[in-house]
Amino acid sequence: MNLNSKYIQYYPFIIFFILLLVIHFILPSIEDDLIYSSFLNQNSDISSYINNYYLPHIHGWSSRYFTDLLTPIMATYTVIWNVIDSVLFTLMALLIPKLLVKNFNDFDLKNKSKFNIIAIIITVLFGISNYCALRSAGYVATTLNYTWPFIFGIINIYLVKTYIFDKKRLDGLKKWICYLAIIFSLAFAVNMEICAILVFGMYLYLIYEYCYRKSQYTFLKLPKSLWLLIAMIICALLFHKFNPGNDYRYHYEIANWVGNYSEVTLINKIDLATTSLYVMMLTTVDLILFVFFGLLGIYSYKINKKKSSLIVFIPAIILILAYIKLGFDGFNALSLAQNFAPNGLISHGLDLKVILIIISYIVMILTALYGLYIINKHGNSKIMPLLIWIIILAFVSQSVVGFAPSAQIWYFPLHKYPGRWWLLFNGMISFASAILIYEILKRK
Repeated sequence: MNLNSKYIQYYPFIIFFILLLVIHFILPSIEDDLIYSSFLNQNSDISSYINNYYLPHIHGWSSRYFTDLLTPIMATYTVIWNVIDSVLFTLMALLIPKLLVKNFNDFDLKNKSKFNIIAIIITVLFGISNYCALRSAGYVATTLNYTWPFIFGIINIYLVKTYIFDKKRLDGLKKWICYLAIIFSLAFAVNMEICAILVFGMYLYLIYEYCYRKSQYTFLKLPKSLWLLIAMIICALLFHKFNPGNDYRYHYEIANWVGNYSEVTLINKIDLATTSLYVMMLTTVDLILFVFFGLLGIYSYKINKKKSSLIVFIPAIILILAYIKLGFDGFNALSLAQNFAPNGLISHGLDLKVILIIISYIVMILTALYGLYIINKHGNSKIMPLLIWIIILAFVSQSVVGFAPSAQIWYFPLHKYPGRWWLLFNGMISFASAILIYEILKRK
């Protein structure tokens, strides 16, 4: 074997894909996957499938146009889902270093392979951390609703960055295939409402990066194709907002879970959004979040070498204590959090327990912010805009629980499994973790 071959860096991804494929063939059909597969069996021809399932589902339940179209098909023909889902998770790992490591292609083969293996580990941790959520509605239904839009968003950001902003040349058929891939990946990503917000947020970052940091464009002279893609995102958001199924679903299901949502005040919504973050952070064993806080502490201490930097480890220590508590509780949600989750912390009253929760949460946030300050002052300040923006988008993805009633019914511990929306938070934190570990490795 020629160890200098440029293709050797991709061998770990081939192994990763094969392992994923084996695991996928072992996974059973459960929960909603069984229901969705029956839809296709009952409506075998295209006309009845569209008229009897798809259109009524869009008008009476969900605005996720791609997901709702494909889920019954994938739930019926699981072999196809096995392959596509394995490919998508492999692509997620493949694109992490390409998006996050500056001048990735200029590194030697050894470093590229190292960065790639780290990306695979991060992707594995993402899957393990969200295992319960991934199986909550059935593996097919959950991945098509959450991880597929998220990963297609990653693919779209990579393609837009590489071929629209950086203007990497493609000729002939490859050029048209690339355009189609950009449009399709964006259309699939924004078919999930929160992914639409996340992708729009990353577009804003790319505009900032190329207009103000790199000065390659002025705002008014951005590529015309970019404005077309932004228009697609806005149209998707409007479709989600005014989808006729929202009102029906509210009366059919949401009102039964959260009562009269229209009477919830802005303060209560902010309270519920904040509480959801606390609950998910401290009542589930979240490996990705623990890794992120641990890496933040390691990198901060590595670049500062002062005892004061050790306080950046406090969030990771708090998580360890929470996990120990969960262990004594049989890994069930903290009863304390269960009491607050439906209505937020403030609605419970400011007793000693609530005050302790608020203090612990504030301490975690402040010490993490101090770690970011250390990185900006003593480390690679060039990574800070992207790192901070990814973290902000992560919090946005979960904070919407307080503002979108359809999200609350999947919010742990109101539901049987940890919230599926947490998948998006974890996805963004996975990228933030990758940024930190790449910086640590580059400083060795």
